[in-house]
Amino acid sequence: IPMSDFAYRFRHFMKSSPATFWLLAMNTAVFLATVALGGFSVEILDRLGGLVPAYVKQGEWWRILTSMFLHGGVVHFLTNMLAMFWLGRPMERIFGTKRFLVLYVGSGIAAGLAVTFLGSAWDLTVGASGSLYGVMAGLFYLTLARKTWFTAQSLRSIRMMILINFAITFLFPAIS
Repeated sequence: IPMSDFAYRFRHFMKSSPATFWLLAMNTAVFLATVALGGFSVEILDRLGGLVPAYVKQGEWWRILTSMFLHGGVVHFLTNMLAMFWLGRPMERIFGTKRFLVLYVGSGIAAGLAVTFLGSAWDLTVGASGSLYGVMAGLFYLTLARKTWFTAQSLRSIRMMILINFAITFLFPAIS
């Protein structure tokens, strides 16, 4: 891709999907800070604001927000950011920036509260998965409410992707 083409696409992405762009940028900045501080140990993730239910119940409610920007490793970060890029851009365009942000952040907060009140008191949780599952739920809603927007194959693919992602949550204990 010629540099002028890349620059055009980058500016278009920033203008057409500002929330997705800034969420990706913030997650990347926190990822780089985590690496600079020594990596993905429980101690570092805890110090940076990973969600530990016992701490949240003791008043450290901000961990519900900060944990949404932390990741447990390179693969965790890359898979979440790819999902954010591929799902965030179209969903932000469909819902609008403000409603997309409410969906994304609200889902992350709801997931954090679920972990706080339903999870193990001392297990550390990090990642954007709760927010991304909320975005997937929004996409699922669209497949029900706006069926005519999708081909039959697209409907099956989207619903299968969502089903697989929710199944992963229950099949792998390290994913919440």
